[in-house]
Amino acid sequence: MARHAAVFLGLCAGIGCGGAPPAPRPAPVASVAPRPATSAQPAPAASSAAPPPPAPCLAGVVELPLPASEAPRLEILSPFADQLLPRAKAGAHAVRVRREPPGPVAVALDDHSPRRFPALDRVRLGELAPEGAPLADGAHTLVVAALDERGVAHRRTSAASRGPYAAVVFHVGARDRTAAPAPFVVLLSPRGTYNGERAADSMLVDALVLGAQGSPSLAVRITGPGVDARAPLSAHGLGVAYGLPSGDLEVEVAAAPPGAGERAPAAARRTVTVNLDAPVPPPQPIEGCRRPRLEAPP
Repeated sequence: MARHAAVFLGLCAGIGCGGAPPAPRPAPVASVAPRPATSAQPAPAASSAAPPPPAPCLAGVVELPLPASEAPRLEILSPFADQLLPRAKAGAHAVRVRREPPGPVAVALDDHSPRRFPALDRVRLGELAPEGAPLADGAHTLVVAALDERGVAHRRTSAASRGPYAAVVFHVGARDRTAAPAPFVVLLSPRGTYNGERAADSMLVDALVLGAQGSPSLAVRITGPGVDARAPLSAHGLGVAYGLPSGDLEVEVAAAPPGAGERAPAAARRTVTVNLDAPVPPPQPIEGCRRPRLEAPP
């Protein structure tokens, strides 16, 4: 019995048999230091700023290549240079031109809009002025230019050649000796109304400079609602305007002779109309900024 009592007393000492509870064990010590608490990072806020608008589509002018076909020869036979026409008969005077080989021509009297003919068989001076406007007394300038199949005026192949265009100064009523010869610009194109985007991206600029010494510097300017496009033209004066808005636009081609300084250049101006909303079949939607169409319109 004494042995059994000793065993019982040892177990009571180990696990406790009534009385005070055993002292709690100390918390284990961490072998690795805990990471410091970090505050939660907020998610990046979505940008509320609107994307920048696309770059505006700007109107412009690019150079058009010279006609590829061989330039014809052209000569004005009547009226001849310095001819004096009676006032009463000036409007009925017939214009006679020789073009070799035959073909279409553009004819301009003074600063009036040129007229185009498939062949100049017989046209009278009065038909080249605005309807009902008589030829005033004094000096007048007649210009005739040979056109290619695109309606573009041919250019000279060399300075010494007879060339595909010609000009004469004649007089009505009395000879005007006060006007000194000066370079002038004949604006053959553009003209009229351009309907639809295709036409507004292929507006031909065709200008001839006559009476200039040397090679003048040419520049074109197109102004109107929302557009002010300026561009240099090469010496042969051919270009294609594109990206034009709807509205009435003024086209100006100016020619400054070499060393002109502050002198005002010779210039020709014309107002044309662009209508992008006009129904032009077939519709051809264009994405993004419009670009020039280098083929000239018929």
